[in-house]
Amino acid sequence: MALISFKRISVFSYVFACAFAAIARQPSETGMAEFKTGPAELGTGAAVLQPVLFAFDREGSILIAENNITLLHASVKHKMLHGSWQSRYLNSQLLDSGNIIKGIPDGVWKTWYPGGQLKTLRTYNANLFFSIKNDIELNHPRISRFTVTERFKKEGRSALQVFQPSYSFNTIPKIKPITPVELVKQNNHNPSAYHPPFNASLHHGLFINYFQNGLAKDSGYYKEGLKEGVWIYRLSENGNWWRGMYQHGLKQKEWKMYNAAGELKAIVFYNNKGEINWRRNIQ
Repeated sequence: MALISFKRISVFSYVFACAFAAIARQPSETGMAEFKTGPAELGTGAAVLQPVLFAFDREGSILIAENNITLLHASVKHKMLHGSWQSRYLNSQLLDSGNIIKGIPDGVWKTWYPGGQLKTLRTYNANLFFSIKNDIELNHPRISRFTVTERFKKEGRSALQVFQPSYSFNTIPKIKPITPVELVKQNNHNPSAYHPPFNASLHHGLFINYFQNGLAKDSGYYKEGLKEGVWIYRLSENGNWWRGMYQHGLKQKEWKMYNAAGELKAIVFYNNKGEINWRRNIQ
């Protein structure tokens, strides 16, 4: 388990301030109190979801700075991230920003390209996550309050992929960081393989990915963790794009492909199971 040095400011507040390149210094070298953090340990009970990425041994504020740039400002409560989270690139541009409740993101979460352009927008709901988590773990034989619960009964653990960080950010690296310090360092070193500071989430609201020129790459809405309503996907900044509808996470009815000039090029029809019934290309 990694050791992080914190300086006591008050009973409820701690500040971590050190050079980004010398994060691994031991407490004996700094004269500061130890603040232990590491990956949350998996329980042995019947829980089917392990939402917390980092576990801490005390409460307070985390502040990581280098060259007068605040690389990370976050809060810890009840041994987990709780409150606002904001990190930056070494060039001082925002890297990501959002709010966390009991280790779970809540509300709008944004990430940026190193040049300052908005990269992604996600909308999460922490309270709804915990409600669905409890419903799944209850596993009532007759009652399912949510569509995801019903899918879990039929599909098993594969239905839980909608809660994984890789479902929210498909470029996520395979190796998880074990401390917030490592996370910020990792995201700075390889921005294309962004890892969020949480291990689980629930989409509920607007979802957008952007190209670097500001054009939306794909966009739509989630409801209770599943895609719902009209979505748009662009294959490239100046290429073809698709428009169609989801219901309970499944593609439904007509999906249409247009070229950059807005001309209809193809139609694909899906049945109520999300399977393709027929396709027609338009010359």
